[in-house]
Amino acid sequence: MLAKRSLIVIRTSFTAFHKWPECPYPAQKFLKSLHRHKFYVEVRFEVTADRQVEFFHALEDLESITKEYEGKDLDSSSCETICDVLQYRLFQKGYTNVVQVGVFEDNENGAIHEYDPM
Repeated sequence: MLAKRSLIVIRTSFTAFHKWPECPYPAQKFLKSLHRHKFYVEVRFEVTADRQVEFFHALEDLESITKEYEGKDLDSSSCETICDVLQYRLFQKGYTNVVQVGVFEDNENGAIHEYDPM
């Protein structure tokens, strides 16, 4: 039998505002001002058994976190920062097997952070 690594994936989105006050690129100076994005979130959990993590339950937990950000000003938080916050908040809810969190602006550009399961 081939070795395998099993992951499950949940996805959600939320709309919020942020800015990059220190943006050094003149062509993208608009990033210095508050602007809106629809942030798309993808979380991957490592699992070792069928239904170790229930999709709907994990999604409810993730959305209980992201709804706090809905319509809010996230100040200078980047996609990278949001990844780490989401991973930490899911860990606080008991998810020790989050191995990847991705956050994308308008489902185009974004960041993916990988974590070792705890």
